[in-house]
Amino acid sequence: MTFSPAPDVAARGVDVNVVRSRLQAVGEILHAEPKSVAGGLQFLFVLAVNPAADFTGWPADNIRVEPYSPAAELAEVSDPGQTALPLTSVNLVRVDLARLDDIMRSLGEMVLTRARLENSLGRAAQFLPPGERRDLEETVQGLDRQLRDLREGVMRVRLVPIRDLFSRMRLVVRDLTRETGKDIDLVVSGEETEIDKFVVERLADPLLHLVRNAVSHGLESAADRVAAGKPPRGRLALRAAAVGGTIVLEVEDDGRGVQFEAVFARARSAGLIAVDATTDPMAVLDLICAPGFSTRDEVDRGSGRGVGLDVARRAIEQGLAGSLTLDSRQGAGTRFTARLPLTLIVADVLTVSVGGQTYAVPQTVVREVIPVEAGSTIVLENNELIRHHGGVLPLLRLDDLFHHPRPVGSYVALVVGDGTSAMALAVDRAVGMREVVVRPLTDLLVQAPGIGGATELGDGRPVLILDPAGLARYNRRRVAGSPVRAGGLS
Repeated sequence: MTFSPAPDVAARGVDVNVVRSRLQAVGEILHAEPKSVAGGLQFLFVLAVNPAADFTGWPADNIRVEPYSPAAELAEVSDPGQTALPLTSVNLVRVDLARLDDIMRSLGEMVLTRARLENSLGRAAQFLPPGERRDLEETVQGLDRQLRDLREGVMRVRLVPIRDLFSRMRLVVRDLTRETGKDIDLVVSGEETEIDKFVVERLADPLLHLVRNAVSHGLESAADRVAAGKPPRGRLALRAAAVGGTIVLEVEDDGRGVQFEAVFARARSAGLIAVDATTDPMAVLDLICAPGFSTRDEVDRGSGRGVGLDVARRAIEQGLAGSLTLDSRQGAGTRFTARLPLTLIVADVLTVSVGGQTYAVPQTVVREVIPVEAGSTIVLENNELIRHHGGVLPLLRLDDLFHHPRPVGSYVALVVGDGTSAMALAVDRAVGMREVVVRPLTDLLVQAPGIGGATELGDGRPVLILDPAGLARYNRRRVAGSPVRAGGLS
């Protein structure tokens, strides 16, 4: 079905929301997509209906009804060699997301039970004959493979393309173009990237705020762009890609870039940083994402309230256990990069030891594990640095942050982050990889900066899951003497 908005039908109160309600009343919407056509905009709907449904009078409201011919874009398969199956009731099953959530929770409990079984086997191994011990170990290894296959299978069922979310952003950009008078070309890539349905639903608001920020603060007017030697039309890019076990989402514009001095000046006047504080470019993201912070003097429909980036960052880092980074060049543009886990219930982590305590770090954020010899660090302006691939990385010692004694001799560093946000986390030793059930910390009394959740490794003891980006922010504020949101770490 195709709906073509027009002034005469709008005068009768018929808009896309009314059309969507009418479609839902006669069937189930399988796909919805806005399309730009000569002379305006059209909305394409694919609907599963009863053959006896009555569409009398619908053409008068610019709603064209015709039988649907299955398209390859709606029947994509992961293997290009496979034949796309038509969208019929034979090979499609509509499942409530809550039921899939129940399956994932049950799977998480099975993962926890398997960990307990491994611990029990380790304790009982010394009392078993070698042959029986080997048989039990092979059985546990087989169970581990089966659970991992089951987890991947359930995750594939929960994955949906990010296409619909990007389609909504097209409408947002069109409205902002009309409101601001700016000419913007929206370039979208990676629409076929699949992500957990739960994550997609909670990603809509932060993505909306990032797009609004790019249009309001990043892209210049046509006159300013021409004066700066740029094309009159601004360019806004939305990209999505699956990288390992994470989803990488980018919002990039070719506008003026972040005005660092203006940000620091506004932060000083607002009391967010000391007047004589050093202007660290790494702190820019913390400042522009601070609640109530805005470089705009006047409020409009798109910006000026100081809530957009704050909401986006909290939703990505706290609500979705992801990370948000900023890369900006003055006069060349700004890129926000969000890294999100495929799922929020079961995750692979690297367990580490710090001061005799065990902690977990998400595997998706760890790029490298490197040994560090005692005394090999470089001290520069009260900051420790380590050499890494011909350059240096800032070193954050978790022993100091958690008030543990430093290790004697060599230790291990975890390289996390990319580009200018890369850093090394110093730990006593890396224990190993584990598959764990993630328990979010929802109680405000136990939430702390840099702690992304908790888990259990099978021995009954709780293990905290670290958030490296949050730890880095907390440490910068601690060193600078700025207030932090949620107490200290100990």
